[in-house]
This record gives sequence, structure tokens and C-alpha cells, in this order.
Amino acid sequence: ARFQLWRIADEVNNQTVPTYRLTRRRLHSAQARGIRVDEIEAFLEAQTGRPVPQNVRTTLCEWASEYGRVTMRRVVLLETDTSATMEQIRHDRRLRLPEIVPVNERVVSISAVDAPVVAERIQKAGYGLASNLADGSEVLSDRDLATLMIAVEVYQEVCQVLDIDSEISSSLRRRLQKQIPEKAAMRVDQATQQTLSVLRRRLRDA
Repeated sequence: ARFQLWRIADEVNNQTVPTYRLTRRRLHSAQARGIRVDEIEAFLEAQTGRPVPQNVRTTLCEWASEYGRVTMRRVVLLETDTSATMEQIRHDRRLRLPEIVPVNERVVSISAVDAPVVAERIQKAGYGLASNLADGSEVLSDRDLATLMIAVEVYQEVCQVLDIDSEISSSLRRRLQKQIPEKAAMRVDQATQQTLSVLRRRLRDA
């Protein structure tokens, strides 16, 4: 229960009894992890044995509705020398282009995730691609992905405590979460909680 509280609420320091506070920032962080408001309400009701007060429910819904009104994502720009070349590429069935967003007649944006595959297809089709994209073909193991996710989660939480911008995008976290198997995801949660508990204890003792 304390672990679940840690995922959705801020721990209040200098309290004899562990106390947690629901905040807008913490709720948005939980939403970035894929936790829904109805799941939070169900958890609170299960732990307290009573319905969530209406004013709390209303506030949670208001905060939740704010999440996602503004988004940022990383893209790769595909640029051609002429508009005719761009038209040829866009209609070349060999390339099997994913979703693209036109910027102008010679430039389109592609998801950073799809960019390495698109670059490989363009090269094979003989368009003479000049690219500075790093090689994205190497696949990380489940263990590597879990380790990376633990590092991201710990760093994110530390930045929240210090009230500084972590610069970790929600899209990165979602991409990692989607690639991590269920068993590994459980290990991520446990390792993250253990690491943060040790860090808090050592900071208190320092």
C-alpha cells in the first residue's frame, strides 16, 4: 500500500506517522506512467474502506483533464533537394513510409522511432541519402531496458524532490514501458522503490 501511495502522492516529511499528499504534479506523473484516475480512486477506497470525498474526486478529475493539453515529441526531418524528389519519395511504394507530417514542399517530419527504418529503406532504394542518424538497429535486452527504466524513474523522482526539471519526456517513459515485459516491470517498480528508500534514509542520516 505504501508503495502504491508513493506512486500517486508526495510523502510529507517531518511527520511521526507517514503522511502522503495528493498533488497536481504527482497526479500528472502517475498519468505519465499510465495510471488512470479511476484506478487511483479505487485504490484509495479499498485502503480506507470508504468512498473518496466528492471534493477530492472533483479536484482529481480537474487535474487529470489538464494532463496532455500540451505535448512535445521528438521527430526527424526528412528533406529533399527539390519538391519533385519529395513527391517521388512520398509515392514510392518500396519505402512504405509511416505517418509523416508535411512541413513544406521539400520537408516532412517523421517519428524519431521510425527514422532508422525509413533511412535504411531510402538508402536501399538508391536515393543517395545523406544522413547523420545514429545506428538504431541494435536491440536492447529486457535486462538492459529494465535497468534503463529504473535509472529514469529514480532520476525523475529525485528531480521532483529537488524541484528541478528532469527533461525526461513522457514519450520516452511510455516507449520504455511498452517494451518491458510484465515480469521485468515488476522488478523495475521494486528496484525503484528500494533505491529511493535507501537514498531517503541516507539523506536523513547525513
